[in-house]
Amino acid sequence: MMVARVALALLLLGCKPQERNVMNTPSKNEVDLDALAKELGVALPPTTRVLGVDRQEGRDDMVRAKLEVPKTDFEEAGNRWPIDLEKLRPGVGRLGVDRGFWNPSQYQELRSASAIVEGARGLHVGVASSGEGPVIVFVINHGT
Repeated sequence: MMVARVALALLLLGCKPQERNVMNTPSKNEVDLDALAKELGVALPPTTRVLGVDRQEGRDDMVRAKLEVPKTDFEEAGNRWPIDLEKLRPGVGRLGVDRGFWNPSQYQELRSASAIVEGARGLHVGVASSGEGPVIVFVINHGT
């Protein structure tokens, strides 16, 4: 009886739920910014800090990333994005629900926009900026 309890306890300790494809504060060595920028379809300055990336292969080949970018660098890079950032509107838009690192609804100042871009792909962007601090950026790129 005691052996069964110990075995059950060990089994329960080893079965912790884990988030799939979640990266919290990855180092620069873990992320190739140029490759990620190409995959997302947006320009990323070298000062970008990747807070998390999630990929889902399949019919839509979706990739989403949460980024932190110094405000002045974001303003310059954002001018080269295939989505008009002037069209950002308050709210999460089509960014979806919070899960793990992906938490757009936690930013009251979030503005978002969506567009169909090259290759008939959907691009959804959310930007949270307050004051002079860094900009938090949510980007989803997926097939349509």
